[in-house]
Amino acid sequence: MEGYYQTPNVNIPHNDRPKGELAPIALAELEGWRAVAAQWDVYTDGRSNRCHDCHQNIWFSKDPQGHDYQYKPSEIESLLIAHLRQCHGGIAT
Repeated sequence: MEGYYQTPNVNIPHNDRPKGELAPIALAELEGWRAVAAQWDVYTDGRSNRCHDCHQNIWFSKDPQGHDYQYKPSEIESLLIAHLRQCHGGIAT
């Protein structure tokens, strides 16, 4: 095959950064999603926390036996952002 070769990661736009650090463009996009997630309506339905728009479960509050799950605020934010990106990707961020 012609024209195919290994490109060092630092030669790809936005990749010239230390390992484990998000690119500025990714951080800017994440901030937009965080702003949307902070205003997004979620309601509790038994042990489920559901999207007010599509009613899909985003995270469980309890297991089937009724024991509470413990989430950090950042974990709930991540679950909500993942839901928004996957199910409501057409919204403006």
